[in-house]
Amino acid sequence: MSTNKKTAKILIAFFISLILPKFLIASQMIQVHSLSMNRNIPNLVTIPQTIKSAGNKKNPKFPVLYLLHGYSGDYRTWSEVLDIQSLAERCECIIVCPDGAYNSWYWNNPSDSINRYETYLAKELISYVDSNYATYGTKGKRAVAGFSMGGYGANYIALNHPELFTCTISIASIMDITEFSEQWDMADQLGPFPKNPELWNQHNLIEIFKGLKSINMTWIIICGREDFAYPGTLRAFEILKKRKIPHQRISLSAQHSYSDYGTTLYNTMDTLKTIFKR
Repeated sequence: MSTNKKTAKILIAFFISLILPKFLIASQMIQVHSLSMNRNIPNLVTIPQTIKSAGNKKNPKFPVLYLLHGYSGDYRTWSEVLDIQSLAERCECIIVCPDGAYNSWYWNNPSDSINRYETYLAKELISYVDSNYATYGTKGKRAVAGFSMGGYGANYIALNHPELFTCTISIASIMDITEFSEQWDMADQLGPFPKNPELWNQHNLIEIFKGLKSINMTWIIICGREDFAYPGTLRAFEILKKRKIPHQRISLSAQHSYSDYGTTLYNTMDTLKTIFKR
């Protein structure tokens, strides 16, 4: 094929993407500018193609699931291990996979003013998605889920911003970060645990759970019995039970890998679909 023909095809595809309504474009990589971090952040947005799922409306609206990757991943990670389009069709929702950087932990880094991923997700990204896609823009039609570091991030952001999400799906979350205080670059951001226990406890889910009085969301906690995150998850269950905090537990045979949780996450979309239809 000649260079001119290749160029023409690229230009045609580009102009078609500008003309088509966004709800007809299945999956897009988008750059969202973060004012708090002064840079563009990549995200993968996947939209269900079953238009009838939105009630056969001429201009359908969809719920949104924010799906967070784990440590060392990026916005492409979930799409490399799962069929995100099938996930979106089953849930009948838009799925947004944000880039949480290699090691952000989805918090605002206390050691610098550059990495503000909690602010980005809770304020900037949600605002952008609701302004540029066919969403409802309400808590009742918005959920967050994540694996490992992303599971931690889903819990942390949902509990810090209870006005945002109607459902949180925590998959193999690191519930007690002090168990792994010398791993995954956390000490680079929070300082050494022995010298900064107060700062660590402010970011430690186990400690945050101890202060919970109530929640206004469906909380699904998934962890494999062979997963190294399981002991921390069991302690989390004990705390939540003692404080009478409603949550759903899913235990299964799984180690700490995306692939071990794929089927469970896929099946959980049925529950999420029901929640979105309330």
